[in-house]
Amino acid sequence: GIVTNIADCVVNPDKTVTVRAKGDGEFFLRALCKNGTDRVHILSVLPFTASGLGAAFIDPYEGVAGGLYSRASENICSGVNRGVGFAFGGTSWAAYDNVDFGSEGSDTVTVSIWANTLDPVKLWVWDGIPGDGELLGEFIYHKTPNWMVFVPETYKLSKKLRGVHTICMETDCGYQMSGFCFERAQREFAEINAASAEQIYGDKFTKGEDEVTGIGNNVVLDFGEFDFTKEQPGRLVICGRSPLPLNSIHLTTGDGQRILCEFRTDGESGYVEREFPLDGISGRQKISFTFLPGSDFDFKYFKFIR
Repeated sequence: GIVTNIADCVVNPDKTVTVRAKGDGEFFLRALCKNGTDRVHILSVLPFTASGLGAAFIDPYEGVAGGLYSRASENICSGVNRGVGFAFGGTSWAAYDNVDFGSEGSDTVTVSIWANTLDPVKLWVWDGIPGDGELLGEFIYHKTPNWMVFVPETYKLSKKLRGVHTICMETDCGYQMSGFCFERAQREFAEINAASAEQIYGDKFTKGEDEVTGIGNNVVLDFGEFDFTKEQPGRLVICGRSPLPLNSIHLTTGDGQRILCEFRTDGESGYVEREFPLDGISGRQKISFTFLPGSDFDFKYFKFIR
């Protein structure tokens, strides 16, 4: 069996078991009994259905078993090693709903595959269902096969996924996939969209999907806490655009530092990156950006550089 993400159980001191549902769906509680021996003699399974809780999200950074697909083509089968078996002859796919990438997101996935062939095989990764969703990459897997040995391969997708998505794995080759795992971006040195700020307040701004545009006087974007204990930033990159030649922005840290970043467009009308030197930022720090009077700025993203 595969450990589900929609429920868990706790063994109580009186040897009873409490089952706690975390999302809608069907699952099974399985118990094994050894009857005082070193071998299992009895296996008992009790089915459950949970409803009214809403969807339970899948954590892509902890590893997702291939057999936990929520939708699939009719020609796939259960795989070995808690995985999924894709069909020989024709395309087949397995989809995983409610995968939550968080605000920082990821664009790098490692897939564990056993392809019992010397020929290369294909893998298409979709955001959504094939045909209706967005193709994130067409990849080749080509490893020397060993019987029933899953070998991981890492792929870079065409875009970074943030928030909740349906991830779909598709192929036209018959092989087994035991699961996949996305690489968690280190927030402190990742590219962070302006719209992912924990709080935004001030006189004038418009929050979009990724950007915050039309930022006027005294607008503050608060991005919460960053941990610079192990590594400290030496530079800051801000990406933005403005009809003005100069916008004055304060980077503010939790210990009270206020670093002036004078963002100059140099005649550019589109989004441009500007880099600013940093010194003395270390430890756990709350990070925010304050736009000074006279600003007219579209803020796309920022990132700290080591």
